[in-house]
Amino acid sequence: MKCLLTVVILAVFSTSICLAGENVDLTAEKDSTSYSIGYQVGGDLDRQGIEVRPEILLQGIQDALEDQQPAMSPIEMHQTMVELQNKVEAEEEKDGPVNTEKSLN
Repeated sequence: MKCLLTVVILAVFSTSICLAGENVDLTAEKDSTSYSIGYQVGGDLDRQGIEVRPEILLQGIQDALEDQQPAMSPIEMHQTMVELQNKVEAEEEKDGPVNTEKSLN
């Protein structure tokens, strides 16, 4: 999980913020890699039914990379992530094969 989070952080900061659907110059390897990782992570979040606000996600990443005081305590963040994990697992149990099939597409 920490590795994935690191990859997400690098992906978000390696590219400039742009509007959805806007054409982006991806000729540099770093940019195309960043976009690919970002697109994959976004797809994974969508398939898992995890709704995020990209601007707040980016703020959390920026705060962490700039060693800023977090907007939430470590305990609050841990509780939030545990609740999210429980919610995702409950949805997977409820939906079963439907989510599995969607993940394969």
